[in-house]
Amino acid sequence: MISLILLSGGLSSRFGSPKSLAPWKERPLISHLQEILLSSHLEEILIVTGAHAHEIGPFLLDHRKIKVVYNKNYKSGQTYSLKAGFEEIYSS
Repeated sequence: MISLILLSGGLSSRFGSPKSLAPWKERPLISHLQEILLSSHLEEILIVTGAHAHEIGPFLLDHRKIKVVYNKNYKSGQTYSLKAGFEEIYSS
């Protein structure tokens, strides 16, 4: 199985707002990323959320290839988001 882990769980403290929701061609970046990834040969797309999960959630597509993983340890950094994604892959 070909899987991809899309990290979207950071605090974005220096950026000032969730990077996934940054506007790109009048839509949130996360919307464009999902469309591009769904058009690829990936079999599974894991989107790891964390700090801004409630804000990002409404923009996540309901699609059989997309799984949303919540990283409760998002304050500890990207490594924990990546670990949460790998744990989901290997538990499936």
